[in-house]
Amino acid sequence: MKIIHPSEVNLLRENPSVLCLDIRECFEYEAENLGWTNLPMEQVFAFLKQEEVSKDQKLLLLCNSGKRASALGNLLETEQAFLEVYIVEDGMQGWNRWIESKP
Repeated sequence: MKIIHPSEVNLLRENPSVLCLDIRECFEYEAENLGWTNLPMEQVFAFLKQEEVSKDQKLLLLCNSGKRASALGNLLETEQAFLEVYIVEDGMQGWNRWIESKP
């Protein structure tokens, strides 16, 4: 699992081989989002299995603070053997701070 700074997000999300998942609850997603697929944390394992997502698929995860995404990323690597899991540092909060700090 790799923690990436919000400034690195665009490089990954523009890559069509990266699956970008916003794992926040629907009400959080509706309040603000980056246009990623909204899939609450508890639904991710079932989705990946149902869609037969390959273990070498690059996954980019976003939550509100980075904590849920880190926990999920750890499970995806250790229990599901996913090889490339990326977490947005400090989640949506980190993204917003980064956007606000840009001139």
